[in-house]
Amino acid sequence: MLQEGIQASLLEGPAQVPRSPLWLPKSSVSSLRLQQLERMGFPVEQAVVALAATGRVEGAVSLLVSGEVGAEALVTQGRSGLAHPEGPGPP
Repeated sequence: MLQEGIQASLLEGPAQVPRSPLWLPKSSVSSLRLQQLERMGFPVEQAVVALAATGRVEGAVSLLVSGEVGAEALVTQGRSGLAHPEGPGPP
């Protein structure tokens, strides 16, 4: 379900500005796949979003290279997420 939501938000295009940032725990994606993307030079936040959307390194690279992943996501370290400075965190 998370992947479907992320994919839907990616398909909306750059004209759609999210009302609030996307909260994703870093642990929601494969650490080995994330390391591969980090070694390729992609920012961690964008790599997590791309992996969450596709589940595959190849798909994530495609999204990242084509510029389809924005920088609006807030990646947290754990499953529960970190407290947002302006609120309690993810809904």
